[in-house]
Amino acid sequence: MVGTRISTQASTAREGIPPGRILSGITVLGVGALVVLVSLSLFRDLAERENERDAVQALLVIGRELRAAPPEPGVTLREWLVERPQLHRQLNDRRWLDDGDRLLRHGYLFEWTRAEAGSMVLGAWPWDRHKTGRAAFLFETSNGVWKHANEQGGWSGPDCAMPQRRAAAEAWQRLGR
Repeated sequence: MVGTRISTQASTAREGIPPGRILSGITVLGVGALVVLVSLSLFRDLAERENERDAVQALLVIGRELRAAPPEPGVTLREWLVERPQLHRQLNDRRWLDDGDRLLRHGYLFEWTRAEAGSMVLGAWPWDRHKTGRAAFLFETSNGVWKHANEQGGWSGPDCAMPQRRAAAEAWQRLGR
């Protein structure tokens, strides 16, 4: 009797959870994992787009002031911004690189140069093309804001030279003045 009782309990334990329930549980876990993966991907895309919008906004804010009061030759971006306290405050959450020649803000690097015709060009490109943004942008005091999809990731990171519109000129799209 005791032996029969043990074998009945063992067979009940083996049969314990019906196969349909196990399959349902695995399905729920799979759907949950898929939702998490899709959500993370969408969140990353949203963050990249937000960084790109911030970069364009910063270009426009700095660009308006550049048109009104261009810097003297040799003045760094940092020196020029510090002379404009309201603009300096407006561009919060920033880090200066290369002794003030480059600004890092919201995943984008900013740098300026003087064009051959004397106008100023301000460039913005992602710190990490796969994490902080995709597109590269330029603000030219004479021609407004331009965007390059930067699909090959040629402009990415601090070791990269500032974007130039003459590089792949046909791929640049004008966003506005």
